[in-house]
Amino acid sequence: MSKVCVFCQAPVPGQGEHVRPQWLRRRWNGRGPFTHESSESSRGRPKSRRNLSVVLLPACGVDSPTDCNAWLNNTFEKPAQPFLEDILDGRRPVLTTGVEPVARWAVKTLLLSSHPKARNMDRLPEGRPWELPADMLPAMRRTGLLPDDLSLWVAIVDPSASPVAVPAFETVMLPRVFRADGAGGTGASRIMGFGTSVPNGPRLVFQLVFHPLTDIEHPLEAAGLVTRLWPSPPPQIDLAALLPIDPAAEARWGTVFGSGGGSGGGSGGGAVGLPPGGRWSKAMADMYFPTDPG
Repeated sequence: MSKVCVFCQAPVPGQGEHVRPQWLRRRWNGRGPFTHESSESSRGRPKSRRNLSVVLLPACGVDSPTDCNAWLNNTFEKPAQPFLEDILDGRRPVLTTGVEPVARWAVKTLLLSSHPKARNMDRLPEGRPWELPADMLPAMRRTGLLPDDLSLWVAIVDPSASPVAVPAFETVMLPRVFRADGAGGTGASRIMGFGTSVPNGPRLVFQLVFHPLTDIEHPLEAAGLVTRLWPSPPPQIDLAALLPIDPAAEARWGTVFGSGGGSGGGSGGGAVGLPPGGRWSKAMADMYFPTDPG
């Protein structure tokens, strides 16, 4: 069956773009015990795997004048790779010039992994695909900008870390939002982690949340358990300066956003119609939808 590029609608004769770059796969496979995590469980607990599976997304290549595959490589992969390797190898903190490329790369990778047309070539579950606006990726290609209402957090998960006290929180409801002007979408979140160079050691874990026309806060950020990377990157990323969290705290982290559909991609706050120019705030959510204690 013929495929078309998710960015420009050009024909895609081959298999498409590797959502997770091949250099990252080569770093893991055969070198375990590194793990890859994707939030698949309806209860929010991430799954772990030995190898980083191949995920492909229809994106045009050299046969197309737009060559969206090369655009992804030049815009996201190449700028981030040396800094990401520094983080994973623990060589040195990543300072200002490297933080934004790493954050943009993580947003791009989790977003494309969540696309309905993303295919896991190893036939492994990737979690529920997200419902994304039809023009989201084409607009991203035209402007070179990441879409609005995407937020990214990072944490260090260490199996040997002492138990961390997770503050009580209420699950943040991610509704399906729509406006008369056509804006909106269905809120969702996803977690994905990568092992560092220390066998059985810490993992760098990202959480991406799509919250169209919805104002959100992360209840674990104030406690220092997660650090926001996007859309407001910090001055540096230093693994040694981040508070490591234990696997039990990680499991609680997976339940922060959504309900019913879980962190694998579901919404939980119902459907919300907004007036022209409107956004969905926490005050409105508390008024219309009760929240579940985390």
